[in-house]
Formats: sequence, C-alpha cells, structure tokens
Amino acid sequence: MKDRVPSGERETVNAGGFSRRQFVRLGTMSTLAASALGQDVVHEAGEPRRSYGERAYFEKAGRYFNPGAYSGTGAARTPLQDLYGIITPSALFFERLHAGVPTTFLVFLFAPCLSWLFAQSAAEHLGRVPTKEEIRRWESPILPDGTGLPIGSGRAVHGEVVFANKCAGCHGGRGEGRDPVGPQLVGGIGSLGTRDPVLTVGSYWPYSTSVWDYIHRAMPYYPNPGTLSVDETYAVTAYILYLNRIITRDQVMNQQTLPRVRMPNRDGFVSDPRPDVHATAKR
Repeated sequence: MKDRVPSGERETVNAGGFSRRQFVRLGTMSTLAASALGQDVVHEAGEPRRSYGERAYFEKAGRYFNPGAYSGTGAARTPLQDLYGIITPSALFFERLHAGVPTTFLVFLFAPCLSWLFAQSAAEHLGRVPTKEEIRRWESPILPDGTGLPIGSGRAVHGEVVFANKCAGCHGGRGEGRDPVGPQLVGGIGSLGTRDPVLTVGSYWPYSTSVWDYIHRAMPYYPNPGTLSVDETYAVTAYILYLNRIITRDQVMNQQTLPRVRMPNRDGFVSDPRPDVHATAKR
C-alpha cells in the first residue's frame, strides 16, 4: 500500500518537476540575490501607452504618389492592398495635390469664403442666364453616324502632343492609366469574354464618335474640362485610336472619317429583347 500525503502538505508538481512552493522559493531567493549584488529591480510595467492613431511597431504603412502633368501636382493614397497588422487612422488617406498643397488644406482654407460667396449669390441674385451657344454646346448630341460632329480634323501625330500636355498627367504617356487618378485607355482588346476583362476605350467602347463626344465635353478632367478645341479633340481621339491599333498614325479624323471607324466591341452591345422594355421606351 502507498503512503498517503495529508491534503494540507500536498504540493502540485508541474511538467518541469517544480512544485508551486519550490517555484515561489526560487523566485524569492533570486530577488534577494539581485538586491544583494546591488542591481535595481524594475517596478514599472513598461513603456507608456502610445497616443491614439500612432502606428504600431508591427504595422506596415505606405504611400503611393502619382505625379501630375505639372510639378508638384498629382495624387497620393494609401496602398490598402499592402497593409497588414492593426491599421490605424494615420495610415488611411487620399489627397489631391496642387503644386504641393493638398486638396484637404484648400477646402479648409477656402470653405468660409465659399460659404459667404454662396450666401451672397442667393441674396444678390448673382450669376447670369446661359447663352444659346452654351446651351447648344452642352445639349448637342453626337450620334454614332456622325450627326452633330463639328467641322474640323486631327491626326494622331498632333494628338500625341496635346495628350502629353493635357492628358498624360492622369492617363499616362501612352494611355496606360495612373490609378487611382485616371483609368487605362489602351489595351484589353479581346479580354471582355475572359475572367479578367480589361475595360478601355479600345476594348469596350462601341462607337468612335462617342469617344470624341466624351473627350470634348469632359476632358481634361483637371483643371479645365471641356476646353479642348474641335481640332484638338479630333487629334486626341485619333491618338487614342492609334494607340489601340484601330487606325494608323497618319490617318486623318474628321466629320466623314471618324464615323467610319469600326470599334472592336461594336457588336458587343445588343438591344434588350424584353418586350416590356420596348413598350415602355415607345411611350
């Protein structure tokens, strides 16, 4: 028969062979030995807590900067796909830069002035009625058959110069795009039916006249949309079509030739076959 140890004297033994009492004795003896040797015993819990928003030592943060067409302009953003760890607010941002001054700063600087200006406009009836020419320019449609296209012309060789000065800051020198500022304009032809479709002017847009219309109305997006002349718009359109290998470099785009350009995805858009949609459209 085995001897029984009274419950008051029983010691719990851990996996390393030390009982609780032995572990406490060892710690006490170590502390007394350190004091006897003149070594300081640490009584603080460690470094103080960091302020809210400060990056942790195990956090990776980064910044992507896409330069604009002019010195000091462009956009900066957080590369969300590259972050890991605990993401703090100091690592999340997006800025548009105007010669080194972020958009957020400009908003805070001019917000009071804009509020006063809007209030004065309402009170003093500032502004004017748009002219017939302005209304015509905003409302004139450019149809796929070329209806509405103005007189003018342009070639890719001339459009390359205009594109470099007024478009490359957002879309890249050869239309490759500069995410997130400007989308890709070139490439992706034949990719729409794959698992990784690339939507560009060359791969997706069905009509060349729509390209001209959009550029003339809305580009350059910053700082002065809709300011390209008719000839500049024809030239930039020709350059984009040339980069997509749809026309040649010296081919002239004008009222007659542009509507004849057949885009690769011309037959990719089909009419909605549902009868109720057609019935609604005729009302």
